[in-house]
Amino acid sequence: MSMTLRVRGKRRAMRLLGLFVSVSAVLACFSGCSYPLQVPTISGAAGVTVDEAGNPVLVIAHCQKHVERVNLAGQPFGGGSKDWVTVAEWKLDPPITDPGVVTRPLNDQPHPGWTVLQPMQPLVANFNYSITAYSTNGHIEASEADFTVADVKTLLPDEVQSHRGKKRGPLSSFLRDTCRTQS
Repeated sequence: MSMTLRVRGKRRAMRLLGLFVSVSAVLACFSGCSYPLQVPTISGAAGVTVDEAGNPVLVIAHCQKHVERVNLAGQPFGGGSKDWVTVAEWKLDPPITDPGVVTRPLNDQPHPGWTVLQPMQPLVANFNYSITAYSTNGHIEASEADFTVADVKTLLPDEVQSHRGKKRGPLSSFLRDTCRTQS
């Protein structure tokens, strides 16, 4: 019996020692690691608006850095994080490098300056959509715009829905308002 207690006691002591060493290593890294966590800065915003006929139009307000690609992803209502699919993807040619606003109809038609990497699938009801603008190194360069088909139906021409679907405002001030909040 006493032999069993000693073995169990040694195992418990070794587990506690292992836990202590692990926690100490983590704490030491947080307090003195030479590689700080760097979060890339976002330098613009993506949005969605409509043209005079009510057709959806992608909008990117760009403040600095560069944007080379734009992705439109979709997810069924109630879907999980693994249910997102790419609905369309484009490459900007040339990339956006100067502050300004660029637009592109959300359809499968060719558009000057935009190379299709994945052809556009039709937008459907009961789906959440998200527009992401990024550089080829994978950094997101513009805050994402989330929307649904129902959101698009309530938009007016010159009105942009942006910032994860939480903000609406006039297209005419989209660049100014975006760059002011990014600085």
